[in-house]
Amino acid sequence: MSYFVTEDHCRIYYEDRGPKDAQCIVFVHGGGCNRFFYKKNVPALAKKFRVLSYDQRCHGDSDKPEYGTYFARMARDLRELLEALDMHKVVLVGHSMGMDVIWQYIKDYGQEDVAGIVVYEMSAKLMNEGDWTRGTMDAKGVLDYFAMQGGHFDDAGFYWSAKSMFGEGEVDEKDVEWTIEQMKSSGCPLGVYIQCCTSDYRDVVPTVNVPVLVTHGKWVSLYAEDVSQWIVDNTGGYARKVGFEGGHFCCYQDADNWNREVTHFLENEI
Repeated sequence: MSYFVTEDHCRIYYEDRGPKDAQCIVFVHGGGCNRFFYKKNVPALAKKFRVLSYDQRCHGDSDKPEYGTYFARMARDLRELLEALDMHKVVLVGHSMGMDVIWQYIKDYGQEDVAGIVVYEMSAKLMNEGDWTRGTMDAKGVLDYFAMQGGHFDDAGFYWSAKSMFGEGEVDEKDVEWTIEQMKSSGCPLGVYIQCCTSDYRDVVPTVNVPVLVTHGKWVSLYAEDVSQWIVDNTGGYARKVGFEGGHFCCYQDADNWNREVTHFLENEI
């Protein structure tokens, strides 16, 4: 097992696979998830590329301290991990809240060592307000979600949360059960969810000047397709989007096609 210790003494579990001299791709998972959510992607991509997957602090097999659970610190964790492994010009893949960490990384550290970005099912702003309607809930919905998270999920809550990740399509209940097990074992502090709901990275998107691939699920899930289109239209450089069969977990549900598209992006657009 490989661990890296951050400057504030948090052990981060990571796995570094694939040829060390190949293009590096880094998977940053979402809230309440862990590196296992990429189990259908990492082995396939590691045949050609150097692939780094890790558990963010307070998730998976990483330490769960009662401090540092804010995006600036989590972006710093990523920065320190890349420096420790001497990784440069990486392609960052962010799923859901993981994309918030990447937006924050770009805001704090720029794009000098970023070769490209794969946005995977995330909006630049989650809460709807004013003329912004590309989030998932309004202020009342956010407050209700805080209350639910603060009271902790019961079994019905975990099932609802896991099932909603797959979207409105045919889903194998074994996949839902596996997702619930991972969510229960991983953990995610309430403060992270609060930031996820209240953060606004719309000012960061236009500053991005590296190639961007926006991937989204075609099935009705957390985000509509216009969320992905907004990122494509407002990114400062080259960007395109591709839809896949599935919902919020489309890289798991439609893994072969997602892996194929990301491989094309890495080989031809970076």
